[in-house]
Amino acid sequence: MNSIEVIDGTFTHVDAAARVWATATAARDGDAAPPPPEKARPLIHQVARAPGASCS
Repeated sequence: MNSIEVIDGTFTHVDAAARVWATATAARDGDAAPPPPEKARPLIHQVARAPGASCS
């Protein structure tokens, strides 16, 4: 089951997920450095709000 739980009211966990995504994307694409969090964060929000995503 996929779910997002707001733990402390901040974006700490969203930022952590964004860093994981950015690092994996850079590795997949052979980039020297991952994209900045500002690029990754909106994608994490989009996935969390996608149909079928369970957010609490």
